[in-house]
Amino acid sequence: MIKKTYAILIRFLQWLERFRFELTVIPQRDPFQSAVENIEKYAGDTQYEYSRYQRDLAIVQEYEQEYEQVANTFKQVQTLYQLLQTIAQHDYLHDTKVEEFTEIAVHYQQMLREYRNMHSEYLREYERLDAQHKKNSWERSYESYFWPTYAK
Repeated sequence: MIKKTYAILIRFLQWLERFRFELTVIPQRDPFQSAVENIEKYAGDTQYEYSRYQRDLAIVQEYEQEYEQVANTFKQVQTLYQLLQTIAQHDYLHDTKVEEFTEIAVHYQQMLREYRNMHSEYLREYERLDAQHKKNSWERSYESYFWPTYAK
């Protein structure tokens, strides 16, 4: 039994010696070296990704603030005239589509002004003719009441 125990003990010591040797040699082996390089690269990439994430987050927050400013710019706009005034006051709103819209809106306003002028002129003329018609019809009814048709 002692012999067996002694053999197991010797085998265990050999195994420990082999384990110590492996531990000293592992850092110089290629799989370990490449694993260490990959871990270092990943850690560096993680730092890079984190800094990139922070930068992107700052850009998004800046865009959100800009959006709030632009949204507040248009909050008080209720008419086409106010919209055109707001566009004219802010240079960052100018591009080809906005310029095209502005031209169409100005033309629309001119046509609307002409229409309103013509409509008010029409109403004045209608009232004048209506008054004239009422006057003439009152005179005819007055004449027919006092002057019989055979007397004419």
